[in-house]
Amino acid sequence: MMLWALLLIGAVGLGVLVAGSPLVRRSSSLGDSDNKREQITYLGIGLDQTNPDAGAEWATLFAFEPDTGVGFGLFVPTTTLAEIPGHAFEGLGKAYTYGGAALEKITVGNVLGVAIDGTATFDRPALAAFVDALGGLQVNVPARLNRRLAGGGTETAFEAGPQHLDGARVVELLNFRAEGQSELDRFPRAQAVWEAVFARERAAAGSLEAGLDRADVPDKSFAALLASLARLEPGNTMTFQSLPVRSVGSGGDDEVYQPDKTAVRSLVRAHLAASVPSGGAGVGLRVQLLNGNGIPGIGAGVAEQLQPAGFRIVLSDNAPNFEYAQTAIVVYSEDKAILAAARRIRDILKVGHVEVSRLGQSVVDITVVIGKDYPPG
Repeated sequence: MMLWALLLIGAVGLGVLVAGSPLVRRSSSLGDSDNKREQITYLGIGLDQTNPDAGAEWATLFAFEPDTGVGFGLFVPTTTLAEIPGHAFEGLGKAYTYGGAALEKITVGNVLGVAIDGTATFDRPALAAFVDALGGLQVNVPARLNRRLAGGGTETAFEAGPQHLDGARVVELLNFRAEGQSELDRFPRAQAVWEAVFARERAAAGSLEAGLDRADVPDKSFAALLASLARLEPGNTMTFQSLPVRSVGSGGDDEVYQPDKTAVRSLVRAHLAASVPSGGAGVGLRVQLLNGNGIPGIGAGVAEQLQPAGFRIVLSDNAPNFEYAQTAIVVYSEDKAILAAARRIRDILKVGHVEVSRLGQSVVDITVVIGKDYPPG
């Protein structure tokens, strides 16, 4: 393949990888070798099954540090503008439409600069089934919610305060939006629901695993993570926060946001530092993936390997053909750090050879053309 062709490739999706990746427990250094922590992270993704093209309607990142007994929940606005690999800038919830849970995980990971271990996906019926399997939830609704009637006037949709809700009502509460409210206004209600989930697990240990089975979320690691969070003290060792964002206007009925990068870095350092890839060449470098072997969704599989090592997957597409016998790892300078990162990619993938292109490139630092030698036999 002529190397100049790599620069002319457009961007399309990564393809779909099965959600619920195997659990990876990382030990990350936070600046010195004596301060190492372990953290497990899962991204919960909510879907509206009646509107499959809408993407994720909610996204919540759960994190737990087994060594310190600290938990964290992060509500991520799905209309936050993000670099979706292969799709430029768009609301990050749309990543699910283009590439399923795998691409949603990669996109949220890119925004935060962290590696996410796995995903758990709930459409509305599955979430309702999960709650009903728990016997319903005692939810402390933060404020009274009114809905506007078609003929004028309003009626009460939810009273404020503690109340027992079945699965259908919990789904309604999570997705309720009163006139003039934004997605951010839903987060206190989401926190109240998850706190009720944890309270139910404390009252009846093992109920979470049974509920997730009922909701067809078979990942036992996710159930174990939620059970661990349930044992923590609310507001102390278990805290919730929303992604720091700024409104940049509206798109249809929704506010559109952009991350507050300074505040996001502070949040990650405070709560997710153990999930930031550390050490080794390539942390933060921009990578383009090109499918040169024709296997559907192969880019997502490669991204799953590279992102935990700190590489940012920013573009993805098909190569000019699917007949590449060997994986090519292309760099655009002979900078020692870039070459070291390319060799690290080769070591991670266990295939490929490093090439240096003489053409300038400002969009990505490294291009990986995935050949027929991947996955290695």
